[in-house]
Amino acid sequence: MIHYYNIQANTPVVITTVITGTTVPGDLLLLLNGSINSTVVTFSNLNSAGLCTFSFTPVSTGVYTLFGQGTIISTIEVVTKAPLTYLKNIEDESLGSWQWDKTTGIMSMIRQDGTPLAQFNILDNLTTSSRERI
Repeated sequence: MIHYYNIQANTPVVITTVITGTTVPGDLLLLLNGSINSTVVTFSNLNSAGLCTFSFTPVSTGVYTLFGQGTIISTIEVVTKAPLTYLKNIEDESLGSWQWDKTTGIMSMIRQDGTPLAQFNILDNLTTSSRERI
């Protein structure tokens, strides 16, 4: 059995494994949190030795279980945001740029690749400054 953890929703999942035979298992099921899920699973036979792939794109969070040939082929934990997304945001905030438009009081955080990360209202006076996310 193959386990996948912290897969982000709406990200394609491709499972490569070996099964008996060269056709899609007749009992193939995709479960989400223990209930049958209607997400389409695509089967591709890679060779006559049983090497194949199953692929699908989970659209919601939870634990997906791919079942076939009387056994669990794989479990996949799908989350809203993958941990690497959080790390990328931290890196972009620390190494990216920012621009403060003092006429509007809005500061824009800009990712390293030049795309927007976040905007803030800046409050600034003689004694304190603060930023509040918009």
